Amino acid sequence: MGRSQEAERVVVNASVMLAVLILDEPWIAREGSMRLLQEIEDERLTAFVPDRFLDEVLGGVLKALAVQRPLLITADEIFHFLSRIPFIWCREGEIWRPEDVWATAQEFDCPYADAIYIQLARQHQATLWTADMRLVRNLRRRRFPARWIGEIIGR
Repeated sequence: MGRSQEAERVVVNASVMLAVLILDEPWIAREGSMRLLQEIEDERLTAFVPDRFLDEVLGGVLKALAVQRPLLITADEIFHFLSRIPFIWCREGEIWRPEDVWATAQEFDCPYADAIYIQLARQHQATLWTADMRLVRNLRRRRFPARWIGEIIGR
């Protein structure tokens, strides 16, 4: 299909990728994450991630390995796996600014890392997808377009 203006815009939180990579994550989160990534690979969705996405994913993988949680693939294979997904990488200073993220974190009463994703979703008029249900509830209370990854199962 190729990217088009008709494709739904999404911002993908690092928790989505971790739900795929860490095998003992809840089944519905893994399945939902895999479906979302497939829709991105098939270019039915235009997906934005911040330049810190890989740092967050690898940090989560390191934490999982430290407590011997099982991974879908080896840590070395993660780089190849991620390179297949046609994310649009958003760089700090070019696409998002720390001062805007700081204001967003205060507005939404959330961690700075989550505010980066919220700010990207705002800028790109996109829906934020995450495996973090607390974040989804917080954003929905404020009428912000956020989806929990398990919701894709019924789409």
